[in-house]
This record gives sequence, structure tokens and C-alpha cells, in this order.
Amino acid sequence: SIASEVKACDTNSSSEIAKLTHPVNEQTSAMTTAMTAMLRQFQATPPSAPVKAVKETCVTCGVAAANYNQGNPGYRPQGVANQMRPP
Repeated sequence: SIASEVKACDTNSSSEIAKLTHPVNEQTSAMTTAMTAMLRQFQATPPSAPVKAVKETCVTCGVAAANYNQGNPGYRPQGVANQMRPP
């Protein structure tokens, strides 16, 4: 009957879930232990010195250089791409 098939399916599913639960719990425990160790190491490490900003200046004329390529190397505003010297 359908009821007995469903019950057998439930029993099989429960045993399959039980087989998978233990390894998953072990992996979760191992991951938690590793993450806790990393967090403790991170908390114990003193912060590094702050990074100072560097202002780029044109060597030829002393004017502050525009960083057109910072963050997007393909971007060049029209009229700037072919400049050979400051205006």
C-alpha cells in the first residue's frame, strides 16, 4: 500500500539524514575551531602604522598630477589621452 511505502521512505530518509548529520557536525566543529583561532590571532596582532597619502607632482612643472588612471586603467578623459606636455 502507499502508506507503507511512504513509511518505508521516511525510515530510509531518516537513516540517511542521520548518516550525514555526524560528518557535517564534525566539519562544522572543525571550522568553528579554525575560525576561533584565526579571530584570536587577529585580535592579538597590533594594528600597523597608518599609511600616508602620497601626492603626485609633475617633475617638469611642479603641478599636482591628475590620477586619471587610478581605479580604471582604461579611462582617459577626452583631450587628455594625447597630451605630451602640460598646457
